[in-house]
Amino acid sequence: MAFTPVATTDTLETFRTRYNATNITLVDDSSSSVDITLATDSLKISGGTGTASVISGDTLTLNLSNTGVSAGSVGSSTAIPVLAINAQGQITSASTASISTDLTLVDDASTAATISLATDTLKISGGTGTTSAVSGDTLTINLDNTAVSAGSFGSSTAIPVLAIDAQGRVTGASTASISTDLTIVDDSSTAATISLASDTLKLAGGTGISTSISGDVVTIAKSGTSAHRTLFKYTATSNQTTFSGSDANSNTLAYSANNFDVFLNGVLLDATDFTASNGTSVVLASGAAASDILSVLAYQTESIIQNDQNGSELILDVDGDTTIHADTDDQIDIKIGGADDFAFKANSFEVQTGSIIDMNGTELVLDADADTSITADTDDQVDIKIGNADEYTLTATTLDAKGNDIYSLQGKVGSDAGDYIKYTTDTQLDIYVNGNNEFRFEADGDFHADGDVIGFSTTVSDVALKSNIEVIPNALDKLDEIRGVTFTRHNGTTSAGIIAQELEKVLPQAVKEKKLAFVDGETYKTVQYDAIHGLLIQAIKELKDEIRGNKQ
Repeated sequence: MAFTPVATTDTLETFRTRYNATNITLVDDSSSSVDITLATDSLKISGGTGTASVISGDTLTLNLSNTGVSAGSVGSSTAIPVLAINAQGQITSASTASISTDLTLVDDASTAATISLATDTLKISGGTGTTSAVSGDTLTINLDNTAVSAGSFGSSTAIPVLAIDAQGRVTGASTASISTDLTIVDDSSTAATISLASDTLKLAGGTGISTSISGDVVTIAKSGTSAHRTLFKYTATSNQTTFSGSDANSNTLAYSANNFDVFLNGVLLDATDFTASNGTSVVLASGAAASDILSVLAYQTESIIQNDQNGSELILDVDGDTTIHADTDDQIDIKIGGADDFAFKANSFEVQTGSIIDMNGTELVLDADADTSITADTDDQVDIKIGNADEYTLTATTLDAKGNDIYSLQGKVGSDAGDYIKYTTDTQLDIYVNGNNEFRFEADGDFHADGDVIGFSTTVSDVALKSNIEVIPNALDKLDEIRGVTFTRHNGTTSAGIIAQELEKVLPQAVKEKKLAFVDGETYKTVQYDAIHGLLIQAIKELKDEIRGNKQ
């Protein structure tokens, strides 16, 4: 299809005449299209959102529509424009909001001042140690110089000495020389000078002391030691002051400084009462009396790790009569006052004859939370507390279980080795008298006795214990009312005997009512079979009399 161009000089009439019979296709932004026949159709161009179309002559004009805003200038140095703008970017309303020209300033002391930005000038001044400066639109606050000269102060041999004002500024700086000499003095006032710059100070452990270094930490510790003592004993002559050489036991006096004690007649002497410095003699300040006993205890220390006591005593007190020793294999003895009072063995702790553990009425706690204990805070009474309650009480003659059970874990309860009750779990209970098993109760209910079983109501038959004695009448007739039967008991066992109700009718004295605790606790009739003997004997006698009568 050929296109005829439209010249810019063409009029609407020329355009209409030239394209009179031609269609024109219009396409919008959404790609919708329509064909217009120039010869017959009319093309209407309407204003859209915010626009209006106007034709004048052969001119079509599209104008922006007016909004609700009044034309004019909006905003000033004291008013801020407030504009409403629609989606097409048009201003639909315009107003102004007043600008606050006041600025409130507050200092650290909470003092406030108001600055009018329209009329006032704000001055920012430097305070203590500061100065302000303005250049262009930049305000700079600088620290003032102090009297100190800029530079480096301090070294490995000089310490900085600084003067600092209340604002933390260094106002003066100098140096003080460091002393590199360290003077050390020992207990005997011997001094030495250590040059820290060149010397090395060694901390050495002395007797009983060890030193160790880990990183920058020096540890000074007491070495583990055991003490041994040697006793030197001298008998003084009148006014004797110096004691040395061999003692009463031919031991030559020797001691180390600060490791000895001196006694006169058992009394420990103060250091001012004697002189002892050479390790071989003791000189009293005042002469001893004749027969006074001077004792010197000299001590020696050894490492416990290296020391083997090998059964010898470890002395614990000054006069040497309280010790720990193990001169018996697998046993440790504790000696107090020169006598063995207690002994520790592999599985036991023993209190030796003549010694006691006196609790003085206080509790002997047995468990971890202290609610199980033994006490004797009541005279002649021992209370056993379990779970913080007194459960058992022992006196000289009684054991009060306070309603609790008493069980024997060993299976025996008695007064001695020959008289006791023995339990065989879930099987039987045996009673021993004088070493003999006299009675047995079995789990199935059987009772065994190695001898007669005597009961007041049955086997005891002495006439002295009886009254109202009468012969049983019509014994044969009574036997006729009783049947001999076999039967099965309530527990399934079988037996033979009689019926209590039948016997009760003819011989009520032989029938008793009893509560049967081992059955169901109810009351039942029971038979005293020993009582039937009298009935049987009398019946035999009646039968004998009848036989005699028949023979006659």
